[in-house]
Amino acid sequence: MRWGLIEELLRREGAEGLTQAPDGLPFDALGSVYVTACASNCIHRVTPAGQVRLLYQDVENTVLCQATNCAFGGPNFDQLLVTNLGSFHISVLDLRIKGQPLRNYRELRARRPNQADS
Repeated sequence: MRWGLIEELLRREGAEGLTQAPDGLPFDALGSVYVTACASNCIHRVTPAGQVRLLYQDVENTVLCQATNCAFGGPNFDQLLVTNLGSFHISVLDLRIKGQPLRNYRELRARRPNQADS
């Protein structure tokens, strides 16, 4: 992911300065990155080829309320969990796209392949 892509995303959203700076940046298993924008309650998906797509926007602040950080989780690691600065809940979006395990998680699984996740 090049910083230039993030800057382009901010320009498209009409960001001035850092008012809509990207926050959560998890990757999926295919290499796309998910970018939250707190000020606009948006989540964008940026592909490895640089295509930017609006994945979700909540103008009424019900599911997303100043969305900040996000990470993949859930039983199948295919849900996007999103924290909300303007509310006291964590949003769960069923993407049905697996997240990319963090490096330390992959190393742990490689060392203990027959043990259940803990």
